[in-house]
Amino acid sequence: MPEANVRFRLDHVGVAVKDLTVARDAWEVVFGSPTSTPEEVTGEQVELSFLETQNSRIELLQSTSSDGAIANFLARRPPGVHHLSYSVEGIDIDAWFAELLNRGVRLIGDGPTEGSDGTRVFFVHPSAVGGVLIEFSQKQQPEQSNESQIPRSQRENNS
Repeated sequence: MPEANVRFRLDHVGVAVKDLTVARDAWEVVFGSPTSTPEEVTGEQVELSFLETQNSRIELLQSTSSDGAIANFLARRPPGVHHLSYSVEGIDIDAWFAELLNRGVRLIGDGPTEGSDGTRVFFVHPSAVGGVLIEFSQKQQPEQSNESQIPRSQRENNS
């Protein structure tokens, strides 16, 4: 079992769509809120946009490749819920991936990869949890360079 300080929070529900522009328009009309500017995640072969409400987020996902995960999903079923994403706190996402591997949980991929909005993510195979694709994500802290520790006035004077 994970340490007591490990926490999970439902971060978003991923929805597979055929046309991101059409989907964004539809969700914006229903919720009366704008969606985020589309972002491409090359490694996942998707273009995505988020709709934020008071306490939840919807991630609209359009495939950018005919052989991507979203294209494969849509080839087998109609547009709709694709995955549930949980943010991981209290443990490094690489350590959480290793922990689940040690437990014998079927995972997708060899480890966390770059996700949207500065996150690292990995997926639990649907067969491990009754047919639901689960994503674990963790916001990455920007690396601090030595330059950032030098006051800006000194950096500008040294240029």
